[in-house]
Amino acid sequence: MAHLVDFRISCDATCTWTVQGKVVGSAVMKVGAGVLVLSYQFVRSENERSKVTASVPLVWSRCTLGGERPWFLCPAVGCGRRVAILYCGANLLCRRCLGLAYPSQREAAPARAHRRATRIRQRIEGRGGNVGGAIPKKPKGMHRATFYRLLVEHHRRMTLYFTGAIKHLEVLSRRIESMEGRLN
Repeated sequence: MAHLVDFRISCDATCTWTVQGKVVGSAVMKVGAGVLVLSYQFVRSENERSKVTASVPLVWSRCTLGGERPWFLCPAVGCGRRVAILYCGANLLCRRCLGLAYPSQREAAPARAHRRATRIRQRIEGRGGNVGGAIPKKPKGMHRATFYRLLVEHHRRMTLYFTGAIKHLEVLSRRIESMEGRLN
């Protein structure tokens, strides 16, 4: 929203969303002295729409190279964090108040270790390679110390990945054994 409106000037703006030419949503934004008032509708269920009007305080900070930028203050009771993005729903809230997480924060430890090992291997090889394949040669131009540090980190991540995979397989094996016991 910061790209659409100069928040220091009092103004109004309306946004609509269409699907195949039919308006499916709209929002009205009114900006005043340090406050953004946003009125919007959202669908709770197939037949139920809810209308929300929220007032969000705005604050300004100076930028390093000059100028200033606006921030929203999260309107949740007890929060008040300065954020660039608020998420819509029944209320406008920051990601912490809504309990939102990035995909990598929801990853299991073995999957995260594998993803990081793959990234290290790509850095070494310059392309996506076989994560568990033979040790690659040091790329031309890469410092030897950097290469060996990356190899050690790759090995550590793969060890975490395989340890987690073995634990997962053990759990699956126990489940299968218990199912076989119930079937007999």
